[in-house]
Amino acid sequence: MHLVGFGLAGAALAFYLCERASQSQRLTISVVDSAGAGCAGGATHASAGILHPFTPRGRKIWLGDEGLICMREILGVISEKDSSPVARRSGLLRLATTDREAADYAAAATQMYPQQLYWDAARSQLYIPDAWVVDAPAYVRAIRRYLERNHSDKLTLWETREVRSVADECRRLQSLAEASCAAVTFLVIAAGASSRLLIPSLPLTWCGGHNLVFRSQDLTWPSPEFAAASTLTAGFSSTSAPGSVPLIGHGSYLVPTPDGTRVIGGATKEYGMTATEVLKAQSRSPSEQMARATSALRQPLSALLGRYANLAERYAAGESPLSNTGILRDPLEALYGVRALPPRSALGAVPLLGEIQHEALSMLASTSIPENTRVLYFTGLGSRGLIHHGIIGRLAADAVLRGESVVSLGSVASPTVLSSVRRAAAAAVAAS
Repeated sequence: MHLVGFGLAGAALAFYLCERASQSQRLTISVVDSAGAGCAGGATHASAGILHPFTPRGRKIWLGDEGLICMREILGVISEKDSSPVARRSGLLRLATTDREAADYAAAATQMYPQQLYWDAARSQLYIPDAWVVDAPAYVRAIRRYLERNHSDKLTLWETREVRSVADECRRLQSLAEASCAAVTFLVIAAGASSRLLIPSLPLTWCGGHNLVFRSQDLTWPSPEFAAASTLTAGFSSTSAPGSVPLIGHGSYLVPTPDGTRVIGGATKEYGMTATEVLKAQSRSPSEQMARATSALRQPLSALLGRYANLAERYAAGESPLSNTGILRDPLEALYGVRALPPRSALGAVPLLGEIQHEALSMLASTSIPENTRVLYFTGLGSRGLIHHGIIGRLAADAVLRGESVVSLGSVASPTVLSSVRRAAAAAVAAS
């Protein structure tokens, strides 16, 4: 197997292929990534790292529960002693800013998921206890170290370079397959936003976005409080230090990193980008990225933290949220990444997973492709990469190892197909 891209999608697929292959299966994986581990300029690099199974309205994400289980499974395997944590169970606070949000949160916590959510009506905030913060770049690097340490016989080649075309990679794959005498060879495009450049027919759109990174000690961040006691919030104040719980509200977020040293605030959203705009945006200097991010994010982030710190009266009185409140100081850096967004469906944003049929593959590569070469794609994770990469990577790995076709996911998939995928996902995590 030849993986193009080692961000969240590629890392999960490689992990489960290596972990679940039987001793009798001859599996070798080669990887190519321009960033070394998918963490230079892509969405993984710029991720805020929020992980939980709920939508912004307090409903369950499709495969959200299964995704959280798989993510925790991977974390349990790759965790390294005496190293900075790559993830932490932090809880999450969503601040309702409209009457509709308040109604949605109240219904979710009191009627739909009373054992998993808590609605504080007095402060108009929803608490999600089983939410995590994840250092996404560190997490991907930890998967790579684990695979190199424990599956060096399978992870046979690692290249750091740009991939120009599917045809080039098919030729490279053919030479690798001849050397290994593989019966079936796979080329997997898991290149995030670059996947559409390699396979133009994929129904992906691009969305660029900035985050700002602050030092934790530079933020005035009060301890979380609740207006009423709850079994979900029992012990919350005693176990949650100031600044340890992520906040979401007013279209912005502030997310402490797992090690507690930094806070990531964001985000800007640049929808409908063209390929030219993507390349131009990614080529901006760090100072340009900082100027753009600071201009767009300082005020909304100050307003978010100000409201949580009960400073709304200052803003209502006309005082600027930037004037000597001590809330936000200068950020350390600006992060920028481009997400690959899949089409919306009745289930929300369902990632793209599937296989290019041989006839279409020959047309795409503009050359004859051997019959034993299969090209898969796993991309379009959008803003839900952390919750979806593990479970979908596992389902894809299982299909490959069993010699089955990879089920195509996407907005065109029928409800019957997607329901079948959900049943398979539930069975997979139940068997763990």
